[in-house]
Amino acid sequence: MADSDAGARDELVRLLASVDCVVEDVPNGETALAAAYGVRPNLVVLDVALAGVSAYEVCRSLRQRFGERLPIVFVSAHRLEPADEVAALLLGADDYIAKPIRADLFLARVRRLLARSETPHAVAASSLTPREREVLALLAAGTAPTSIAERLCITEKTTSTHIERILAKLGAHSRVQAVAFAYRDGLVEPDAELVHADLG
Repeated sequence: MADSDAGARDELVRLLASVDCVVEDVPNGETALAAAYGVRPNLVVLDVALAGVSAYEVCRSLRQRFGERLPIVFVSAHRLEPADEVAALLLGADDYIAKPIRADLFLARVRRLLARSETPHAVAASSLTPREREVLALLAAGTAPTSIAERLCITEKTTSTHIERILAKLGAHSRVQAVAFAYRDGLVEPDAELVHADLG
């Protein structure tokens, strides 16, 4: 949860804690991104008038890293015109709530969004791109990143980017953990042909 106003942060922390959220509150866009990249959140609340990196840029970056299943809520005390809400929604926000916050309305919307924000690897089936699935399948078959690049006719840098995004979307801290999540949740299946090819 990111808001430059300390009082507003305190109020939002209290409300989110009332629905059993463990909240990390930060004062600006830079620390919001750092916190989200450190541990994948289940919900993000951003004040539109965020200091530093703008709320819109934070939203765009989080969408790029985590996909569409991460709920992002904008709150605002000043930008309350319909055009402001439309702009936020077009940039990827899931909701836009005016301040002062109505506790009942805010909590109802948060509960709805949290219900869809399951653990990252559980929703990965819908958030991984077709190329990311290919890379994950090759990782699961034991293929080294350099070999993945050759097999898919992409650069090693592009392969590394795909792997980083896969780890982020699955909430995994290593390739081994990502593969374990993928097998457990049926995102990939053992492929005898790929395994044989790599052994041969």
